[in-house]
Amino acid sequence: NFISHNRESKLPETQNQRMLLLFDYLRSHRCLILLDNVETILSSGIRAGGYLPGYEGYGELFKRVGEVYHQSCLILTSREKPQQIASQEGDNFPVRSFQLSGINESDCKQIQAKGIYNTHENELSRLVLKYSGNPLALKIIATTIKDLFADNLTEFIIQGTSVFGDIRDLLSQQFNRLSSLEKDVMFWLAINREAVSIAELKSDIVSPVSPPKLLEAIESLLRRCLIEKGKNPKSQTLKFSQQPVVMEYMTDCLIETVFTEIINPPYITSLQFIKNYALIKATTADYIRDTQIRLIIQPLISQLRQTFITTKKIENHLTNILQFQQQNYPLQPGYLGGNIINLLFLLLIDLSEYDFSNLAIWQADLKTTNLHKVNLQNADLSKSVFLQNSSYFTAIAISPNGQILATGDYNGVIKLWQFSDCQQILFINAHQTSINTLSFSPDNQLLASGGADFNTKCWNIVDGKVIRTFCEHTQRIFFVLFVADGKFIATASYDETNCTKNIL
Repeated sequence: NFISHNRESKLPETQNQRMLLLFDYLRSHRCLILLDNVETILSSGIRAGGYLPGYEGYGELFKRVGEVYHQSCLILTSREKPQQIASQEGDNFPVRSFQLSGINESDCKQIQAKGIYNTHENELSRLVLKYSGNPLALKIIATTIKDLFADNLTEFIIQGTSVFGDIRDLLSQQFNRLSSLEKDVMFWLAINREAVSIAELKSDIVSPVSPPKLLEAIESLLRRCLIEKGKNPKSQTLKFSQQPVVMEYMTDCLIETVFTEIINPPYITSLQFIKNYALIKATTADYIRDTQIRLIIQPLISQLRQTFITTKKIENHLTNILQFQQQNYPLQPGYLGGNIINLLFLLLIDLSEYDFSNLAIWQADLKTTNLHKVNLQNADLSKSVFLQNSSYFTAIAISPNGQILATGDYNGVIKLWQFSDCQQILFINAHQTSINTLSFSPDNQLLASGGADFNTKCWNIVDGKVIRTFCEHTQRIFFVLFVADGKFIATASYDETNCTKNIL
């Protein structure tokens, strides 16, 4: 009625007819239509840009505005990009999009709110950086600075918390709109603390996710303006990160949820977050891991101390969870085992003689942990870090004279150790995949290895050089032994065959 000056006394009944009538006016007049907060008609829990039931007609409207000839203009504002805009936009097309950037310190001074202007330049820069220059966030926080800190920006910065009140409500509204996979990505970006690639995100996520699904989730988060992208200047690999205030919100959510899972019954059967997300990553750079400990692990430990009072009660509670996992879900993929071991270690608990067998222990930082008499039998130590970087052992053998220990690991590496002082004396990149069996020759001079790469190899233990390689089998080798005074090697394989070969 507005656009027709009330000349249309009765609008057409169908949506298509009404749209045709609207475009008649858009062609005959130069009209400017503004639609504010378009995200309010977009659906949640699915990829960005879909519509709530009953509002699908807006998608058709946006599509036609970009395709049909007219002399008018439609401007949308939204925290989330509608699908039709994303598919039609381009520098040489009638549909364009512009992502608003944050304001700088100079612009910030123009915000007429107490607590923001007339302050020290360094403090103002820190504030603008913290909230990525978002004018709405800065206006909200200006009120907080006025009401709670008497216009003292320094006091506000010292207290160290940026996400609360209306800021938290805004972020919660956006986060609750995400799909489960998008939430996974958001949590992992907060855990990683720095920009990471798609491949790194895929390796972090516990549940198998196809590359197309992960790409869709990342693209959706970009359209929701919740993540940022940039290129690594050296590798030119595209990486993704979060704004500081978003990362703080996600970190707070992670800590709160893990804490609630641990302490609330039935805690044992509902530990999804502690299974799906690593609280620290042992494989990352030291300075990032230190930040993860300071901002994730230590706040969680502080909350556990307030609840359980004594360290011993926390220890008993966490070990009960480990024992339940061992008995009911042995080797279940995930970060539960690694998270609890990291918590115990940072609680300064002596892990000597602990039983960590039959557990998936991912991202455990064991470089300075006392593992004396610790049982790691059948444990999956993927992504965990020891003082000497190694995979978990898959084969072991002792020389006939009792002086040398040979170990083979999941990555196909053989290591020889001297019993007298526990020092490593030889390192061999032996097989392409895990080593299943090892055997010393009777004279203590040779070592035979059988691997999951179907090969059997004979090694000189003095210099680590291969003497012979046998490729007769078509499946994994599970048994190898020197026979006939060490002149022959006997092997057995999962292909249900056995062989005896002369090593000379």
